Amino acid sequence: MLPFTPAALNRFQDDYFAARDEFRRLARQAGWEHAAYPIATPSPQSEPLTIDVACWSPAAARGTLIVSSGLHGVEGPVGSAIQRTWLQQWSQQPSADHWRLVFLHALNPHGFANLQRVNEDNVDLNRNFLPHAEDYTGRPPGYDQFHPLLNPVTPPARGEFFVLRGLAMILRYGLPALQQAIATGQHDYPQGLFYGGRGPCATTRLIRDQIGSWIAAEGPILHLDLHSGLGRWAGLQLLPDAPLTEARCQALEQTLGHPIRTPESALRTEVAYQATGGMGGNLTQRLTPRDYSYLCAEYGTHHPLFVLRSLRADQRLQYWTEGDRQRRPQQVAASIRQTKAQLREMFCPRSPRWRTRVLTSGCQLIDAAHDRLDRLS
Repeated sequence: MLPFTPAALNRFQDDYFAARDEFRRLARQAGWEHAAYPIATPSPQSEPLTIDVACWSPAAARGTLIVSSGLHGVEGPVGSAIQRTWLQQWSQQPSADHWRLVFLHALNPHGFANLQRVNEDNVDLNRNFLPHAEDYTGRPPGYDQFHPLLNPVTPPARGEFFVLRGLAMILRYGLPALQQAIATGQHDYPQGLFYGGRGPCATTRLIRDQIGSWIAAEGPILHLDLHSGLGRWAGLQLLPDAPLTEARCQALEQTLGHPIRTPESALRTEVAYQATGGMGGNLTQRLTPRDYSYLCAEYGTHHPLFVLRSLRADQRLQYWTEGDRQRRPQQVAASIRQTKAQLREMFCPRSPRWRTRVLTSGCQLIDAAHDRLDRLS
């Protein structure tokens, strides 16, 4: 792979349509197959939103590498930047290998276009991949006691001291236990944080129905799902969404050159939690008995309390400013701009150092997977 250049920092594109257009152009330039799957929901510019899939499909593929981005919309700029940078480098130095390469771009196009974590129905898509319709109910133990603080039903106000109240909860319960109670995924508060929906969403159905057509007919499948907002500043965590054998963990670590954080070790050593309804766990079941391994590639940004505060503020604006939009349009507009700027910073920091480290690390991660996929055979 060609050396990384800082000029690629321009690829951190907040504009979904600009990012999508460049992704399509680079896919064509590289000679990859491309397909666009429309998502029937309004966009800010009233233009169609799509999930875009680019594939490099050699005739006798021995396995498949999947790289996906933007399952959480506001994290789309990071994953998309990594995908587009790697795709351009590959097109300048194409490989005649035997792996099928599949890039899934902007799995939550509505969230990317509107700078939201969730989709148009307030669904956290990485809580929506449940195996059965009857599973879309309930909430984790402990969520109710935090619900009033997490999901206020009043317009934004000064003097709420959310971070101080959050620190008090951390001192009382511990951060891992608090995250597990809050972020596991819930189905009882449709306007609340970490809402998993009442049934499969369009993205969930699309991936579930099409995954078999995207992968090679045989060989191992390694799926890297790019995320941001959890963990140490610019650090990378590789988190599985389904149990892995010790042998598979060792093979993945040898392939990628990074430790794999199992749910148990992550809860002990890093800021992490085990969610329900994750994409990786669902696809692991769906693709059985194929040799499929899913890893969430999570890049850290700010402290979890600041991230949670921004998510809470954005959630609040979606539902509790309607009455003020006509009475105080300028103040509401200013509040929206400030909230979106803070949310963007939480998931895609503007620091050139952070962006350089993450872009370099992301491209190196895909390089390692691409160059050593045979180790999983």
